[in-house]
Amino acid sequence: MLNNPRHEKFCLEYAACGNATEAYLKAGYSGQKRKTKNVAAFNLLKKPKIAERIKELTAEIKREKIADVVECQEILTVIARDTQAENADRIKAIQTLMKAQGAFVTQVNFNATPIVITGGDKLED
Repeated sequence: MLNNPRHEKFCLEYAACGNATEAYLKAGYSGQKRKTKNVAAFNLLKKPKIAERIKELTAEIKREKIADVVECQEILTVIARDTQAENADRIKAIQTLMKAQGAFVTQVNFNATPIVITGGDKLED
């Protein structure tokens, strides 16, 4: 969080809308000419502390948009327990949950012919 409340408000608004001039106005700044507002908003974006704060806020917003493992498991559990859902959907949700929790063991068969090195041959560079 920035010390200057208007700078913080500008960052919050910019992270939400992506428009510097709009964020500038919503943060409480004013200017008579549109060009003046645009330039002033752009100058705020160039300030290192503001740029860093916007970067932090943008990362938070992106993180909130992406479901984490727990949320995915909760959604799958709702589907698995929904008696009104199609059985195929419920079974698929259950299987996906069980795979995520390591309940199924995947067996891999690997056949290879052993190579025997006797030490009699010299390897050349």
